[in-house]
Amino acid sequence: MDDVVLWIVVGTALAFDFTNGFHDTANAVATSISTRAIPPRVAVTMAACLNFVGAFLSLQVAATIASGIVNPDLVTAAIVFAGLVGAITWNLATWYFGLPSSSSHALIGGVVGAAFVAQGPDAVLGAGIVEKVIVPGLVAPLLAQGKLHAPWGRPKALGDTVMLLVPAHRKGPLLARQVQALQALAP
Repeated sequence: MDDVVLWIVVGTALAFDFTNGFHDTANAVATSISTRAIPPRVAVTMAACLNFVGAFLSLQVAATIASGIVNPDLVTAAIVFAGLVGAITWNLATWYFGLPSSSSHALIGGVVGAAFVAQGPDAVLGAGIVEKVIVPGLVAPLLAQGKLHAPWGRPKALGDTVMLLVPAHRKGPLLARQVQALQALAP
């Protein structure tokens, strides 16, 4: 019986990995495809290959999820399965509605929610969630805003940069107004 449960969890983990791949691939290739820097087929092929290689190069996300967020002594195969199903559901929902989201955060939320429901509040390590999820989630946008508003943070010719990225046949009046608005922001 334990082997069957293990195979079900492994199969579900592979399904999550699949949804993670197509979810993150869209984010990774959108700019290069929309600017026509790389043809779509080449961009998706590169993303697929690099996602596959990346899974073997770094286990930092898995290590973060596996330590300090939930009590490992209380985690069971059923909790892992439920967390994966929750993350898959979230990935599919955000993909279907075109909402940007993080598969890693979906997995963290799935495992935390499953652990909380199955084992109670003692299964969730609040300090780890604050340190590894909430603080970085709040600090990163602030740092980005700080860099944007710092004198060295903005490009000097912001409008020119935008115009270079847009194909010539798409430079119409609407884009011209958008570029003028961006140039007004530049120092």
